[in-house]
Amino acid sequence: MKVQIMESLHQIFKTELYNKQFESYISKTQDNSIVYNLRLLKRITKYYLKMAEKNNIQILYSVKANMNSPILQTIEKAGIDGFDCASIYEYYQAKKSGMKRIYLVGDGFIKSDLEKIDFDFAQFDCSTVNQINVLKEMHPNIKVGVRLKGNSFFGITIDDLKKMNI
Repeated sequence: MKVQIMESLHQIFKTELYNKQFESYISKTQDNSIVYNLRLLKRITKYYLKMAEKNNIQILYSVKANMNSPILQTIEKAGIDGFDCASIYEYYQAKKSGMKRIYLVGDGFIKSDLEKIDFDFAQFDCSTVNQINVLKEMHPNIKVGVRLKGNSFFGITIDDLKKMNI
């Protein structure tokens, strides 16, 4: 029986950042620029997915971090569990990348945004009572997540949920 030892993050970075092809490309770049090493990104994504799978955890990528299409497509193709979006624009970028599992959360979504969302691909985690009411009005049988308010400004209180008879 062959035992497979998982590569460490340090090994992945060392291999990819000191890759001769990557070094050559960087050395030829004359202007200030941002360079993405998509192979490194793919390997890091797969590393974290393996770690998460061992612990029965799903990994979501926050589109807010970087909406660049090649970044999103690389992460999607690497098998990430889904994208987290906090605005309609982030949702459009996630959908454009081909991602089939999109999670929406945030106060920034208004009714006109919600009308544009394909809920076959997206799940909404409501941050306000108004969002729940609007979604239930638009889609009476929709299942939504709820962002509970803890010690922060964001979310819905348990008392508000009780008043709604949810």
